[in-house]
Amino acid sequence: MRCFMIALLLIIVTGCGKMTDQTKWMPSAHPVKSATLYKIRIEQSDITRFAGLLALEPRADGIWCILLDATGIPLIKGLVSTDGTMQVEHCVSATLSSRLPDLLGRVIEYTYLVQASPECPWYDPYRICVSSDESGNVTKWRKLGPFRLWQVDKNTSKDGGETITVKMNMPSVLITMQHLDEE
Repeated sequence: MRCFMIALLLIIVTGCGKMTDQTKWMPSAHPVKSATLYKIRIEQSDITRFAGLLALEPRADGIWCILLDATGIPLIKGLVSTDGTMQVEHCVSATLSSRLPDLLGRVIEYTYLVQASPECPWYDPYRICVSSDESGNVTKWRKLGPFRLWQVDKNTSKDGGETITVKMNMPSVLITMQHLDEE
């Protein structure tokens, strides 16, 4: 019983210790280097809820984004600041009442702004991790204990094409962004 109490005390003390030093964290796994255009599809329960285009442009204070529907009409224009908040400049009234602006802000935050640790400390209950393979594919995810809250996969094909998939578990949403090449 005494050994159990000592072990429990050690777990509590180390669990309440200092968080991982964020200065050692690597930069975002998916940086936006210049203005880019993506074909975007949002699915929930295997049903496509939205399909259109997403234009992104890096700025000093965050990432500027414009979401267009399939006909090219701008639905949302705004800035996702470096802390992950979406500052909407223009939004079509039908999308304002939906969760689309918030969802778009979170997708951009998770994909481009959240930094991840390659160490992925097991003792941190709310951790962000990253891994990559030889072919340049990168996976970044956030866990709360044993539960994965979201995951971002960046896959690069042999011809240089890029596809980013964001999976969110609460709510269960799958967002696929396919980079459109300049032709």
